[in-house]
Amino acid sequence: MSRKPGSYYLDISGHSIKPQTDLFEFSADFLESLSLDPSAHIQSAAAQTVLTRHPSFLELQVDVKVQGEMACSRCLKMLPLAEEKNDLYIVKFWSDAPPSDDDPNLLWLHKGEVSMDLTPVFSDLLMQVLPQRFTCTEEMVPKPCDLQVLEKLKDISIGN
Repeated sequence: MSRKPGSYYLDISGHSIKPQTDLFEFSADFLESLSLDPSAHIQSAAAQTVLTRHPSFLELQVDVKVQGEMACSRCLKMLPLAEEKNDLYIVKFWSDAPPSDDDPNLLWLHKGEVSMDLTPVFSDLLMQVLPQRFTCTEEMVPKPCDLQVLEKLKDISIGN
């Protein structure tokens, strides 16, 4: 299996019964490739994986954490961003033809594989963890009306 540059691979070749823990720090190039909100200034983004072996499948726990700043979509003030998401995946093996299964938490690997590309899993989790619309908790205080503008609007509406 050839490895794609900029991808994140998990080695599954070990035969240990103990859970295998790995940490992945995401590069700036990887984060840019996700086309995130331009107001997001991510200082750190990482994933921790815990791989547990069972007789007929693997269990993969993925925890993604993101820290940085993001602009409020209402007032544009930069606010701290600290988000995390965890998900559980089942990894099964196939030998003849890969099964077609639409379950997003079920990953399929060929029996001979010794590593798995987790880049799509990390991409999906990062897109889920980052808010689409980030707003502050402060109440928006309405500004007082400009009396000159109100008078001009009144004149325009009377003139029509």
